[in-house]
Amino acid sequence: MDPLTHLALGAAIANVGFRDRLGRSALWVGAGIAACADLDLFLPRLLAAVGKPAEFGLWTLHRGPTHSLLWAVLGGALLGFCWFVWRAFWRQRRDKPFCDRLGACGWMILLGVLAALSHPLLDTCTSYGTQLFWQPGELSARHSWDCIAIVDLFFGGILVWGLLCSMLYRRRKPAQTRRAVIAGALTILLAVEYLALGAVCREAAINEVRGMALPHRIERVRAVPSPGSLLLWRVVVKTPHSWQLCRVHLLAGKDRPIRMTIIPTRSEGAIPIAVRESKAFAVFHWFTAGWMTYATGRDAQGVWLDCIDLRYAVRADDSEPLWKMRFRLDDSQNLLGYQFLSHPHMRNGESRLSRLIYDQINP
Repeated sequence: MDPLTHLALGAAIANVGFRDRLGRSALWVGAGIAACADLDLFLPRLLAAVGKPAEFGLWTLHRGPTHSLLWAVLGGALLGFCWFVWRAFWRQRRDKPFCDRLGACGWMILLGVLAALSHPLLDTCTSYGTQLFWQPGELSARHSWDCIAIVDLFFGGILVWGLLCSMLYRRRKPAQTRRAVIAGALTILLAVEYLALGAVCREAAINEVRGMALPHRIERVRAVPSPGSLLLWRVVVKTPHSWQLCRVHLLAGKDRPIRMTIIPTRSEGAIPIAVRESKAFAVFHWFTAGWMTYATGRDAQGVWLDCIDLRYAVRADDSEPLWKMRFRLDDSQNLLGYQFLSHPHMRNGESRLSRLIYDQINP
């Protein structure tokens, strides 16, 4: 999810049961701890600066160690304890008995753990993939529940609106904090219900595709939400002979046919050995969780082979992905190099935004 949503979720957690015990600063601490897991975006540059560059670092390190459940528990507890030490000994708190200060330590640690846990669990609700059980030295499985998109303004709006309502109520009636806490709890409950609604819509989109008279047996099927909406889904279906990319709008009538693009499947055995044995291929295959296909061709620079991520595209039924890995080969099928390519719309935000809006409002 985007950083603002993580900040809002951390603050919303702190607003329920922690603000009254720890003060207004609990909101800022909860928000900061909830968002700090995304600092792993700077790890590749940091490793390169110390002379230990990590190949494919942005893919393997982002949503990696700092997004694991182990980090959430240990790191969140450590950050909560650091906040306790700073507040108890370095701020003007020495006039209070030590036992009173020690009593707040447990609440601070609990807030740190809950805020830190919110980040990987919320990211797992998206389709990008999160290494919840990261282990050092290997590519850990990427978990994704496909409930909401990476950017969802409705989900973030629920959190921000609930926080604002709770803060305004506290300001107008400082003596009555119970209703403000209830409003904060209802905000968390509404956010959880929105995620559950996403799971229901995901299954509805998959069932619509399963209900079609497909000519072949379905081997795998996955529904990926469109950014900012639970109504439009990209359903990827694998059959023994093809990939089928379906655009499912949940508001479209049953009598309206589902738009789809069909791509013939290609066996991995047909891929040159030099490509299959390369680290770039292994990382991209792991990154896509196997939701990828291949295309070959020749241009002025020679032979190329594209590994295509089928999960994301500008349009829900488009065969042109948002990104792919291109391998360069010589005439003897030896690997010359590789490069990561993104769709032109990724570099033209306005064009991509207009296409997304069109898809959302046009069932």
